[in-house]
Amino acid sequence: MSSYRPERVGEQIHKEITRLMMQGIKDPRVAPVVITGVTMSRDLSLARVYFTVSDEAGERKEAERGLKSVAPFIRRQLGQVMRMRFIPEIRFEYDSSINYGQKIDDLLRQVKDDLIEQIVNQITDNRSFLVVAHENPDGDAIGSTLGLANALREMGKEVLALNVDGVPQIMQFLPGHDQLVRVLPENAQFDVAFVLDAGDLSRTRIPTAEHCRTLINIDHHPHSDFGDICYLDTSASATAILIDRVLNRCDYQMSLEVAKCLYLGILSDTGSFRYSSANPEAFAVAGRLVGSGVDPWEISGCLYESLAPERMRLLGLVLPTLQISPCGRYASVAMTEEVLKQSGAAEEHTDGFVNYPRAIRGVEVALFFRQVGRNKYKISFRSRGKVDVGAMARKLGGGGHHNAAGAQMDGTLEDVRAQVSYLLDQQLP
Repeated sequence: MSSYRPERVGEQIHKEITRLMMQGIKDPRVAPVVITGVTMSRDLSLARVYFTVSDEAGERKEAERGLKSVAPFIRRQLGQVMRMRFIPEIRFEYDSSINYGQKIDDLLRQVKDDLIEQIVNQITDNRSFLVVAHENPDGDAIGSTLGLANALREMGKEVLALNVDGVPQIMQFLPGHDQLVRVLPENAQFDVAFVLDAGDLSRTRIPTAEHCRTLINIDHHPHSDFGDICYLDTSASATAILIDRVLNRCDYQMSLEVAKCLYLGILSDTGSFRYSSANPEAFAVAGRLVGSGVDPWEISGCLYESLAPERMRLLGLVLPTLQISPCGRYASVAMTEEVLKQSGAAEEHTDGFVNYPRAIRGVEVALFFRQVGRNKYKISFRSRGKVDVGAMARKLGGGGHHNAAGAQMDGTLEDVRAQVSYLLDQQLP
């Protein structure tokens, strides 16, 4: 046995336990734990796993109980991924010498780098790819899908880009839009499937996992921890940012066709850089894409100033439904199936309607109620920042970000509006 093997095994165990802590262990007692290192006995029978927590409100004792509880699970998972004759005993030991905050930052950075490396290896080592995003796609979903699909094709890969609802008309200027399909061939099989910006696998409305060997989930929404590789970063302003990170690590020179798609994704999900999600990375990436030839006027003009007449007719019918709460801190508009039919518009033409009530002075939360069946309504939530509408949407069975979320409820429009109003009255201080 070579002298470096214990160190190498320790590094691998460190990486695998960190991955499990980030993606596979649901015990809330271990959520704040950071693994700081692993040392192996010379015979590899024992792994001393060092950890730290902030130690606020007795977190250390709770963490120790949680780690003891999940240790058997961790050993089983290590047995599945590591080629060792015997899986070592796992012994957790508290490491008081580490700065917790700095270690958290270092850990997150290392995990992200490791995940990107895994994705790049999958791209390098495989030939056929499926790229899919969520139903009723927005600009980030389409921009990320087409950007990644175009890049993979330029790398010489076989690619099928798919969205069950297709590319919205307003985005059909993007390169590659005409190669995106809406139906997955029945017996199609792929080496790798990318699921982008989905939040939940069911939002693709296709059995993605059945058609690939490896499923890669890339997203900036919370609570989307599915896939063989899950690259989730809620600090990113758009999934297009994550695609840009991956492509930058590939042996690939970004083309203008790909840059246009990614720029639209960032522009769309930051509200033209007006939302709180427009962080320094968003501006830096967008600036680099403009430097590669993207014309901001072209993209914004196509996205915001080429609106269909049907959309404007529909907007004229929806705005009179405006309701402002007695406190003036939340407001909503609504659309029934009858109104949609009367306007001659399609569902894609409703994108952005929720922003109209949010533009009212004093409104903290805006809502758009859209009928999707008999006594069924989808609700779009938007917040100015003080109210976590993502948490509210999850209470209703939906999901999303702090400032942008969605859910679906059963009932008449009056009942649904009343229930949501009650929740908001409880939430608003």
